[in-house]
Amino acid sequence: MPKVDFGSRRTCCTGSLEGLTDKPSLKNGLVVDTNVLISATDESDNFFEPTTQLFDYLAENKIPIYFTVNVRAESLEIHRRLILTVSPIDFFQEVNRNLLPVGVSTQLGKWSANNKSVSMNSACR
Repeated sequence: MPKVDFGSRRTCCTGSLEGLTDKPSLKNGLVVDTNVLISATDESDNFFEPTTQLFDYLAENKIPIYFTVNVRAESLEIHRRLILTVSPIDFFQEVNRNLLPVGVSTQLGKWSANNKSVSMNSACR
């Protein structure tokens, strides 16, 4: 069984996935919240690796994952914010800046300089 380490911010969550399948109620499924979905989908998130390990483990053991409509909506909202924040900066880094209007180029340049490492963590939380 893989060892899951959620880091020093949550020492209570450091441990092994071994033994999870010994809990009969877990076979019914696991309810996750927005933070878990974000951690599993954002590679820059501090908990990306352990969360994906957990999801892989759940999939291997055919344990269903559930979330509420609110969790889905919150997750989609965070992804929308990320796209609206990061896409213009990505666009600016890829496009020939001479083709952009001066005002647009100037503003995107400022945003790009201020957001060297934009990730879901910094853009949405």
